[in-house]
Amino acid sequence: MNSMRSVVLLVLAMMVAVSCSQLPRSTKSPEEMANLRSEYLQNHPDGTYNQHIMEGRVVKGMNTLEVLASWGLPNLRRSWKHDNSEYWTYYAKDEHTQRLVSYELVFEERVLHRWVVNTGVSPALGTAPVDPGTSRTITETLRLGTATTDPGSAGKKKK
Repeated sequence: MNSMRSVVLLVLAMMVAVSCSQLPRSTKSPEEMANLRSEYLQNHPDGTYNQHIMEGRVVKGMNTLEVLASWGLPNLRRSWKHDNSEYWTYYAKDEHTQRLVSYELVFEERVLHRWVVNTGVSPALGTAPVDPGTSRTITETLRLGTATTDPGSAGKKKK
């Protein structure tokens, strides 16, 4: 009886673990992302952030569709109904250090409000270390695969 209960508990624990885990997004090649961006830009020729989308950057103020066009699907998406916010997490290797980096984008009312970049992410756990030296909130533009920002683009909106 005890062994049967243990098996049932183990199966339930595995089901919970699998349902809580997030499979990585399907990685698109640079050509596929360029085609996705091009298609979006053709359908939205007067978009405020079209230059950023074309460059694969995200900017505070973009809506969820613009971020999807720029970066594709996130690895993880969470939403909170009580304040109508969403948290999208992307994982990528930093172009310069080759370290795994997580980018947590925070949307409020479907508009990108802020993000946090975490370097030194544990690929096994998919979480960032608690060390505050590895995490920072950034307000400039951001390109996937970089842990630094482009200060020359800070606050600029392309019209």
